[in-house]
Amino acid sequence: MTDLSNNQIIDISGNQAKILEEQERRRKIIMEKREKQKLYLRDLVMRQTDYDEETAVQKLEEFKGDVMAIVREYMGPAKKVEQNTPTSTNQVIMKEIRTMMDDAAAKYRIKKDLEDRKKLFIEQMENQRKEAAKKLEDKVNE
Repeated sequence: MTDLSNNQIIDISGNQAKILEEQERRRKIIMEKREKQKLYLRDLVMRQTDYDEETAVQKLEEFKGDVMAIVREYMGPAKKVEQNTPTSTNQVIMKEIRTMMDDAAAKYRIKKDLEDRKKLFIEQMENQRKEAAKKLEDKVNE
């Protein structure tokens, strides 16, 4: 006699009939749960697609119960964007040089802009200082 896990059961009490009834009851419960799960998955596939019952069951068997795979297959393959990758070593080298030069030019523009702003600020401060000194000198001379 074996149970669901295929382990050998030894009955020392002599209640062989009770043990067999319990095993049969467990098998029925497990089978009912499996059926409910299959029906749930079938209904789920039917809600997510426009498949009928037969097609949903076939797809579940085909994809071994993987609902996500069924829905992906139903939706069609995702469009893949092909990237234009350089095909030769020379193209790769030239691309890297262009990238490096673009980065250097951008950094130079930023640095130049900061220097221009700094010069303008210094000039404004010098003008304000000169104006303040001139006003002070005018007040002193009055």
